[in-house]
Order: sequence, then structure tokens, then C-alpha cells
Amino acid sequence: MKAATYHGPGDIRIEERAGPEVEQSTDAIVRITHTEICGSDLWPSRGADEYDDGTPVGHEPMGIGEEIGADISQNLSTLMSTTTQKQFKDF
Repeated sequence: MKAATYHGPGDIRIEERAGPEVEQSTDAIVRITHTEICGSDLWPSRGADEYDDGTPVGHEPMGIGEEIGADISQNLSTLMSTTTQKQFKDF
């Protein structure tokens, strides 16, 4: 899969990353169809904040649920909106 990643001020790259896997019963895999770069993602690009090298940027995704763990019983859009920041930084 492709990801926009931070590599320093003014250096955002599109890179190939390994696809995710359901590892726990609370995991969900969502095929991202659209995303955007939020204003807060621009601060590191301008040098005002700093991310670790290779950190994915963009945390407002839209997509299609491809696979869910056995313990997911809530609306997937609610799940994504409450956990997206952590999930996308961990892949």
C-alpha cells in the first residue's frame, strides 16, 4: 500500500508500505479510498513541529471496511474517528 510519510521540513514522500493484518480481535482493516492532509499535518512540514522520520501523515481517512476482528461490534466510522491518530502512526 502507499503512504504519505514525513522525512523532515518540506520533505513529504509517497512510499510503499506493507499491508496491515488483523492481529487482535479488536482490529479492523479499512481500505482507504480518500484522505486529506489536515492543517495540523502542515506544521511539521513547515518545521514548526517535528515527527520521527518516516511517520505517516494525514489522519482524516475515508474507506471501506475490508476485514474486522471478532470483537468489533460498534459502527466502524465511530471506531475510526476515535482511534485513527494512533492507528495510522503505528502501521
